[in-house]
Amino acid sequence: MAEGEVPMFDETTIRAQRAASNGNWRLFRKILEKDTKRLLEPFDLFGNTPVHIATRSNNPRFLHELLEVLSVKERWY
Repeated sequence: MAEGEVPMFDETTIRAQRAASNGNWRLFRKILEKDTKRLLEPFDLFGNTPVHIATRSNNPRFLHELLEVLSVKERWY
């Protein structure tokens, strides 16, 4: 990043993005479960949330585990 440039995403989001791009779903979940509101917030430049990313992971078990991190109220937001 160039000097004076403001990052579009914070360090936690960037770590989770890297984990997802490497297919490291365990780390992805570990990073995001510490702050569950992040699961429903834009995660990339296209506005996808981490739940969207998990849906595309082709790993239904992982998606189920990630959704379990959310409260019932958050799931039906």
